[in-house]
Amino acid sequence: MASSSEKRRYFISGVMIGSKHKLVEVEKDLHNQDYRARLAEIICRVDPQAEIVDPLDIVKAFAESKGISLDDLNLKDSLVAAALDEIVAIIPSCHVIISNLPEASMGSAVELWEAKRSGLLIFTVSPMTSNWTIRAVAKRNFQDFDDLEQNLAKHL
Repeated sequence: MASSSEKRRYFISGVMIGSKHKLVEVEKDLHNQDYRARLAEIICRVDPQAEIVDPLDIVKAFAESKGISLDDLNLKDSLVAAALDEIVAIIPSCHVIISNLPEASMGSAVELWEAKRSGLLIFTVSPMTSNWTIRAVAKRNFQDFDDLEQNLAKHL
């Protein structure tokens, strides 16, 4: 955990593809990603010194570094694996992970498990209160964003 003088790094996790069977066009097929800005706002309100780590930004930067679009990245299994590896490798450098899970997400499950292995403080926002992964890893599951906003500070 971060010392009082150290900035906390918050990893924003959540559904990107979810249970969709096919990702053809990233802009059309990704779940709405507006929750990322809302999570960042809530975090920064509670912890003004927070550093936000967003895996979607990491994937975009990864694709850009290869000179390709996200759609092109998605066409090659090796690039998808390398991008996921890059995301997972960053998790141990964070202090807190908050995962938005309105539905199950295999990518988020990987992120949450790595966060548990790395000793991060883990929070979820999900109606899936019976989900074993959430129950096994989360210090606290918030019912919704209002619950998170009202109660996050109490659990940091």
